[in-house]
Amino acid sequence: AEQWERLMARVTPLGEAIFQLPSAAVRADLGAAITMGKYAGALAGVVLKGGGDKLNAPFATLLEEERITDPFIRNWLDMICFLLQGATTKDA
Repeated sequence: AEQWERLMARVTPLGEAIFQLPSAAVRADLGAAITMGKYAGALAGVVLKGGGDKLNAPFATLLEEERITDPFIRNWLDMICFLLQGATTKDA
């Protein structure tokens, strides 16, 4: 229960911030400045809540940072990642 609470404390604020930033606005080309300009406040919220560079990192990185070792939690999250993206937390 303690590991789950620690994980939720880390990802809940990040999740709330991410939902303010439409995924269609996130681009990796020169036009990103135009589409992201509308959502500068939302992007700042994501970055301030610790999501900046973490959004492109595997979810397993966050689990390691939070010292999540419970096999049930890790396996459950692997399953969720696989169902959503076809990859485990190491690759998603």
